[in-house]
Parts: sequence; structure tokens; C-alpha cells
Amino acid sequence: MAWSPNNMACTTTWSTLFALEQSVLPFPDSALVEMQQLLFWNSAATDDLLEVKAMALALRVDAIFRLVRGASYESTASHDQAVAEMRDTLLTAEATMEQLAEINDRNYRFWQEGT
Repeated sequence: MAWSPNNMACTTTWSTLFALEQSVLPFPDSALVEMQQLLFWNSAATDDLLEVKAMALALRVDAIFRLVRGASYESTASHDQAVAEMRDTLLTAEATMEQLAEINDRNYRFWQEGT
């Protein structure tokens, strides 16, 4: 999947992280933003604390996707799977926002996607 303003997974991932003040960069400059560059990341935190923060962010993003942005889970995904994969990506320091959007694209059907 290429980072594109025409892909709902890309725009919804970016806009949600932007609204949560995890990144301040505009959409075109965000594809290669790494997870360790997001606000929740603290290189001085213990692994346990970082995992708690990543899980909290994944749960918030999931809620915004579903309750605010009108997304639902793909037929092959579940809440637990979507949140766990998002958390795991958030915990991968060098993973990019584009890679996070790919995970989200696999797990969520975004509003008006494919219509």
C-alpha cells in the first residue's frame, strides 16, 4: 500500500494521530514518521511502561476509528486482533506511520471505503 491522500487508512491513521497530538507534521510529510517520533514514545521509559502507553494509544485510536470515524472491523479481524497489531506496531521503534496505516487497512473497513 502506498501512502496516499486517496486511501482512507492513510488519512484516517494520520488525522487520528494528528488530532491526538502524537505528530504535528502535515499529511504529505508523515509517511516515514517512525513510532519512536510520536509523542507517546519515551526512550527513557521501561519496556513495561512503553507497552502500557502503546496499548492505551491503540485503544484510543480504535475507539476514534469506530465511534467517531465510522469504521468497522474487516470480516477477518476482531477488536482484540486490531488493537494488538496496532500496539505491536506502535512498539516497533522504526515502524513508520505508513506501516501502521497498512495494519489498520488490513483490520478496519473505513467509512465509505469501497463504495
